[in-house]
Amino acid sequence: MTPPLKSISEERAACIAAFESNPKATFAWCCHHSVLIETLTEPFMARIEYIDTDKPEGERAIRLRNFRPVRVELPEEVRKAQDAYWKAEDARRKAKDACDKAKDAYWKAWDAYEKAEDACWKAHDAYGKAEDACDKARDSRLKALSSWVEASAVHDNDWPDNTWNGKSIFESGR
Repeated sequence: MTPPLKSISEERAACIAAFESNPKATFAWCCHHSVLIETLTEPFMARIEYIDTDKPEGERAIRLRNFRPVRVELPEEVRKAQDAYWKAEDARRKAKDACDKAKDAYWKAWDAYEKAEDACWKAHDAYGKAEDACDKARDSRLKALSSWVEASAVHDNDWPDNTWNGKSIFESGR
């Protein structure tokens, strides 16, 4: 049985304590209300501050109650999928940077119009291919995570003090 929800400040303190006691956590439970497990893409405090300032006050305590570090080691299949995703993401970012630089050159170098346009479209094509690879890697990662979690059994064992109902942390499954 889940204990009653505490005040926002108490839930915030418990959330911070959970992350501080797991400083190497790279995944989190319920970072967003409708996603059970995801990669931390920024420091946990940034998410807590966002909840504190941008989420409705009536949702803050429950969001903070459920936002927790994943404390279990992920299976090798999931780690490999994660590594592949980050490699694809890095390639996507590099291709995006190349595309942006090429676009800047296009506007600055009117006298070299054809050369800059060619570089822009080549970089754009590379970016599109890298983005496709990133999407495939993300789908593979999510599939691996979903099959591993198996209807939140691991989640319930790792963080039993949760309100995840299979779709959301909110009772209505918004």
